[in-house]
Amino acid sequence: MLDRLTLLGLALAGLVGGFGCAVDECERGTARCLGNVAERCEVVSGGNELSSHARLFRSDCGEAHCVVARVGGSSTALCALAAAPDPVCPAEFRDEPEASRCLLGSAVTWSYGFRTRESSCRAPSTCADARRAGFGPGCPRDAFCTSVDGPEPLCGPGVATFCDGATTIVHCQCGFRRDAHVCASPGPRCVLIDVAKGAARQGACREMP
Repeated sequence: MLDRLTLLGLALAGLVGGFGCAVDECERGTARCLGNVAERCEVVSGGNELSSHARLFRSDCGEAHCVVARVGGSSTALCALAAAPDPVCPAEFRDEPEASRCLLGSAVTWSYGFRTRESSCRAPSTCADARRAGFGPGCPRDAFCTSVDGPEPLCGPGVATFCDGATTIVHCQCGFRRDAHVCASPGPRCVLIDVAKGAARQGACREMP
C-alpha cells in the first residue's frame, strides 16, 4: 500500500502535468541575425504561469535587411529596408515597435528607428496621418494612403466596409477610404450585411445567388 507522502507526490505530479508545463525553445531575450533571417526568442503565455515558455520566432527578410535593434537594456531582431537606422525617423518614434507618418507623399513605417515599410501614395491617392489633429482616440495611430482627399462620409462611426455600387467594396480607416476593389473571390456582388445587433451594417463580397 502506498504511504501518504507517495500519494501526495503523485497528486502534485498530476496537478503540474495538468497545467502543461512547456519547455523553452530558446534562451529568453535572444535576438540575432542568422544570415538574413531574423531570430527572436520571446515569452508566450499558455494561459497560466506554468505553461508560459520561450518560443523562437524566425522571419526571412528576403530582399530586406536583417538588423538587431537595441531597445532599452534588451534587443530585438527585425527586417528593415536599410541596414542602418533611418536618420529622418522622428525622435518620438525611435523607441516604438511600430509607428508611421506621412513623408513626402508616402506612408512610412518605422520600428525602433529602422524604416520597415513604405507605401507611395500615387495620385489621385493622398497620405492621411492619423496622429494629427481631428482623429478620435480609438483610431489606430498610423499613416496610410487614401483614395480621396479628405474624410469619406460613408465611413461613419463603426463602419469598416461599405459598398460603392453593386460590385465594389470599400475599406475604411479613421473615417477615410483606405482601400477599394472589385469583389472577385468571392464575388461579384457587394452587399450590406448585419453583423451584430445595434452595429452599423458592413459591406461584404458575395457570390451570385
